[in-house]
Amino acid sequence: MTSSTADSSRVPAPLRVALIGYSFMGPIHAHAWTTAPRFFDLGTSPVLAALCGRNPEAAGRFAEAFGITRVETDWRRLVEDPKIGHRPLRRPGSKPAVPAAASGAR
Repeated sequence: MTSSTADSSRVPAPLRVALIGYSFMGPIHAHAWTTAPRFFDLGTSPVLAALCGRNPEAAGRFAEAFGITRVETDWRRLVEDPKIGHRPLRRPGSKPAVPAAASGAR
């Protein structure tokens, strides 16, 4: 058996994920992000870093259930945060897609 190279022993940098929205599909997306490395070689380690929701109490409960330490009520704060690497969006069908457009333009 040969020894492993330095590249294979490196721990990948975490991908800090911010969920914008948490209602209907939020739990499924949160679960998917936390379990994806078990099924796919992502080359990174996703971490649920932040959550944005309009209702701070409900968002806080969701965040606590999924171990998310940061809760915001203004999606712009997460879109503008350079420490956040990915922002999957969930929005009510009646709401405009402004956060998605702003996130992609960043």
